[in-house]
Amino acid sequence: MTWRAVCALLLLAGSLAAQYQDLTTDRHGWKAAFSSALSLKGERRNDYPKLFEVDGSGGLRTLRDEPVVINAGDRAPVNFPMLIRPEFSSDGTRMAFTGERWCIGGSGCVAVERTLGRVVWMDGSREAPAAGTARISANGRWAMYTNPTSLANPYRFYRLDFETGRSEFGRTGLSGMPGTGRRVVADDGTVVSAPGGRTMTVMRPGQPDMILDLPFSAAAVTISTDGRMAVAETSDVAPMLWLVDLLTMQPMPAVVAAEGVRQPALSDDGMTLMFLSGANWAAKNDSLAVQVWTMDLATGRLRQWSSEAAGVAEATISGDGLVVWAVSSDGRLLRIDGVSGETKTVVGAAAVLETPESAVWAPGSRYRLAGRGLKGASVRWQGMELSVAQSEDAWVEFLAPWDAVLGPGKLEVEGAESPFQAFQLTGEMRPVAPRFIKTDGYAHGLRADGSPLTLDNAAAPGELVTLLMRGLGPCDAEGRTLAQFEATWEGSVALEVTGSTMDPWTPGTYRLMVQIPGQAAGPMLVSVKEAGREYAEESGWVAVY
Repeated sequence: MTWRAVCALLLLAGSLAAQYQDLTTDRHGWKAAFSSALSLKGERRNDYPKLFEVDGSGGLRTLRDEPVVINAGDRAPVNFPMLIRPEFSSDGTRMAFTGERWCIGGSGCVAVERTLGRVVWMDGSREAPAAGTARISANGRWAMYTNPTSLANPYRFYRLDFETGRSEFGRTGLSGMPGTGRRVVADDGTVVSAPGGRTMTVMRPGQPDMILDLPFSAAAVTISTDGRMAVAETSDVAPMLWLVDLLTMQPMPAVVAAEGVRQPALSDDGMTLMFLSGANWAAKNDSLAVQVWTMDLATGRLRQWSSEAAGVAEATISGDGLVVWAVSSDGRLLRIDGVSGETKTVVGAAAVLETPESAVWAPGSRYRLAGRGLKGASVRWQGMELSVAQSEDAWVEFLAPWDAVLGPGKLEVEGAESPFQAFQLTGEMRPVAPRFIKTDGYAHGLRADGSPLTLDNAAAPGELVTLLMRGLGPCDAEGRTLAQFEATWEGSVALEVTGSTMDPWTPGTYRLMVQIPGQAAGPMLVSVKEAGREYAEESGWVAVY
C-alpha cells in the first residue's frame, strides 16, 4: 500500500468523524480550541486534522497547520501533520497538543515515532516537544508526555516541571486517559490514569506510583486541579461516575443514570462536575437525547445546560464553571453561558458527506448524497455548478447536467454559511452508470398495477415490474434510453428486460421494466449492466413473495 493510499483511507475515516473535536477552553470560557480536518476559505487546503481557535463572538482562525512533508522513498513523513488533542492552560497562555504521522513498512517502522507531543507558549516565545501524547496542567506548570509509539523510546512516561526544569521518566505507559477538556495532570504535577480492570494509578512527582483498587472497572479518569480528587467513568455499557478521594483513597458513587453518564470534566475549583447524559432528571429532555449537565458537588444539585434536539457529542467546561463549549450531534459548535442561559451557535455545521455506496455518476441523472450540514448547500462537479433539486440538513439531491465533464474528478459540496471550504468527494462521471434507487438494499419500483413495490407489497412470480433507476444515459425523442441493458438473478440466470425509459414524472430518474421469472420465490438479488459489458454494474434486492 502506498502512502497516498494510506492518506486516502485516513481521509475517508475522517469524513465520518466529528467536524469539531478535542474541545478545550480557558478559565473564563471566552475562547476555545479544537481539532478538525476542515480548511478555512481563502487558506491553503489541507485535509489532515489541524488546530483552530474560536472566541465567543465567532472569530475563527487556524491556530496550527502542518502540511505533509514526505521525501521520495521514505516510509513516513518528515513531520507530524495530523494535529489533535489541543489543551489550554487555564489562563490560555500555553497549549499542549499532539501531532501524529503514519509509517509504511512493517518491521521497518519499529524505530519510527508516530506521535510528537508539544507544549507551546501562545505568544510564540517557547516550544517544548517530546515523543508521545502531550497533556498540560491547568496552571501551565506541568506537562506530561506519554505512550510513545515506537519501540526506540527509552520511556513510556515523561513528566516535566517548567518552573524548575525538573523531569521524571518512567517505563510504564498510561491508559484510560480521557480526551482533552478534562485534566489528567493536576497543578502539583499529580497524574492519574485507568490502566484497566478495577484499578487506578496515581503518580505524584518524586513518589512511587500508587495503585488504588476500585469497586468498579474504570474506562477513563480525570483529576481536580488541586490533585485531591479524581472522577472516574466506568466501563459499563451505561457508564456511571465515581468520585475518588486521593488523600483517603476512598471512592464513592456520584452520578448514575440508566441512559449512562459520560465525559466528566471539572471546574478549576473542583466544585462543578460537568458530564453528558441522556437522562431526564429536570423533566426537560423527554426525547432522552444526550445533553450537557452539571452537578454542584457541594449541594448535589443537578442542572441541565443544553436542550439540543440532535443531542450533544462532546463538551468541556471553563475553569470558572460558568461557560460550556459543546459540539452538537448535528455538527454545530456551541457556547453556553451558564449565567444568562444563552446558547449560541458560534460555528455552524460544515457540509460533510457520508461515504456513498457508489461515487460513479452519469449525466442527466438525479442523485442524493447523505451527510450533515447540507441544508442550502451548493454542489459542483469539476468546478461546474450543479442544479440542487432539494436539500435538508441530512441530505442533498442534485442533477448531473448533460454537459458534465466525463472521467474522474471531484464533486464538491459547500455549506450555505460555513466558513470552511467545500467537502470534496473523488468520483467518476460516465456516460452510462446504472444504479438502483433503493433503501436498505431493496430497489424501489412499481408493480404491474402501479402500486409501490415493497416488502409488504411484493411482486408475484411471473409479474412484470418497473424498477426505478439512475444513470441509464441519453434517451431518444420518445424517452427510450439509447443504451440497452441486461439483467440477471442468482448471479447468472438471465431476466427478460422489456424496456428502459426516462421517468416522465421525476427528471433524472429512469424506469427499467423486468419480467420476474415464474420460478422465483422470495426476495431475489437482481444485477444490471449495460449490454455488452462483461460484469454487472449494479445489484439490488427486489421484493418477491
